[in-house]
Amino acid sequence: MTVQGIGAALSPALGGVLAQRFGYASAFLVLGSVSTGSLALWLFFGTALKKACVVQHDITHDSHLAT
Repeated sequence: MTVQGIGAALSPALGGVLAQRFGYASAFLVLGSVSTGSLALWLFFGTALKKACVVQHDITHDSHLAT
């Protein structure tokens, strides 16, 4: 969630700098590439992250580990 918030905060600044220096087309290409890369990472590693979250969830709710 933190990385998503940082990306949302920096995206307009990065897009503005790119659009001002290189034109709007480059800004759309760079930001579109970043978002496509993020989508690809999510698609490839989403199931592994989901499994890791379930394991963590089970550990935190285990009554044998409670102190």
